[in-house]
Amino acid sequence: MRNVLIGAVGSTELTLETMVSMEVTPVAVFSVESAISHRNSDFVDLGKLCKSFGVPFYLFRDINDVDILRSIETLQPDFLWVIGLSQIVKKALLGIPRFGTIGFHPSKLPRNRGRGVIAWTILQGVSKTGSTLFWIDEGVDSGPILKQKTFPVDHDETVSSLMKKHGDALREMLKETLPYLKSVKNKTDLPATIQDSSEATWCARRIPQDGLIDWRLNARDIWTLIRASGRPYPGAFTTWQNKEITVWSAELREDLDGIYWGIPGQIQTFFDGFPLVQCGDTHHLLLKDFSIRGESGESLLGKDLRLHERLGGKNVQ
Repeated sequence: MRNVLIGAVGSTELTLETMVSMEVTPVAVFSVESAISHRNSDFVDLGKLCKSFGVPFYLFRDINDVDILRSIETLQPDFLWVIGLSQIVKKALLGIPRFGTIGFHPSKLPRNRGRGVIAWTILQGVSKTGSTLFWIDEGVDSGPILKQKTFPVDHDETVSSLMKKHGDALREMLKETLPYLKSVKNKTDLPATIQDSSEATWCARRIPQDGLIDWRLNARDIWTLIRASGRPYPGAFTTWQNKEITVWSAELREDLDGIYWGIPGQIQTFFDGFPLVQCGDTHHLLLKDFSIRGESGESLLGKDLRLHERLGGKNVQ
């Protein structure tokens, strides 16, 4: 079984480690050049890990580049694994492996095809989701399903906790799938369940600016935005005296309703140094993990905030 692994994030690393542990070590790993690594919030440099496993490691800027295609073709792969890549795989690459190209998507396809899926899952407020291994075709997340796992989404789920759940599901699917794929002799023997495209939903690409907090919204919606924007993503953010505050985590404090009164974005009090901020519905959020960046890019301390100061400035006028 000759596998070629392509990707640049935590799920790629997990896949490599799982393959090695199951004695189906890839014949090569291809990952993105450092110059474009910023396109992946959870980028992982796989070079050292590949070296420790004795796996040939190659870098690319465009996975569909002719020279990269030739390099992959020379390896004569049975399977390509595209796990954690933010580039569209084109027809020429799909035609190289003997049996097909396998992708991973952090949703229960055909739901939530597209980009920014983990964040959107939290923003949607759903109670369950899933992870999918599928056969990549010329569409976007539209190929037949190889394996799928479903699991709950907690009411206080964060990006990092949901990523862990997807990682656990991916590991389980790999352990269940790799032994069978290793024994396959004919392409017709491969598991492939056609997606019902009439059930498909789509998620748009998210950018750092999407994390802007509008304090006029209700506290629960702002809390959800913060949970959907946290590490390793760029974070939710607000402003204060022409400075930017990145909010990594917050606590919903509905128990304080009716005790503190102010305007949206206003700091009502401090609990152990953490500011309590009023939202548009008169409910409150306690900012638990945040960082302040000055106009010149310098880091400031949370203790610089003052009682009754207002966060958000023009964003809440």
